Amino acid sequence: MSDLIWGEKSPAIVAIAINSVIVVAPLVIGALLGIFVNFGQIGMLVLASFFVSLMMIYATITQLILMMKTPKRSLLAIAILVAAVFLPFTILARLGINYYHHTIWLFSIFFPLAISFVDINTMFMTLLSQLSILILLNIQLRRQLRLAGESA
Repeated sequence: MSDLIWGEKSPAIVAIAINSVIVVAPLVIGALLGIFVNFGQIGMLVLASFFVSLMMIYATITQLILMMKTPKRSLLAIAILVAAVFLPFTILARLGINYYHHTIWLFSIFFPLAISFVDINTMFMTLLSQLSILILLNIQLRRQLRLAGESA
């Protein structure tokens, strides 16, 4: 089983399934705890969109780090990913910035707390911003893959 997940010839379907579980788990937990009671179907779609966009941004950042030619880049990728996930929350909480006053919380993993307090235009602008970030990161990843292909 571990070779199926961690092996070099791991099928893409297994990776997609694992990532889907990672995305859906917070939604299921939130639904079971009653956090998302006030959201309708559109709200749940917006939440899923936020989860997917953040997951794709974090995955692209991780892939960019793993393409670097530094020793122990996997440890570096883990450290940067953990920092990217938890540092915004820590900084915002330490500064005393409440989630119901600022839309900056929509760019952290704790966006379900703030999403109830923003209007639909702000949500879509945030999603558009995240999509722009994702596109720029993927352009950079494509450049690095092209350079790696030329040098091989």
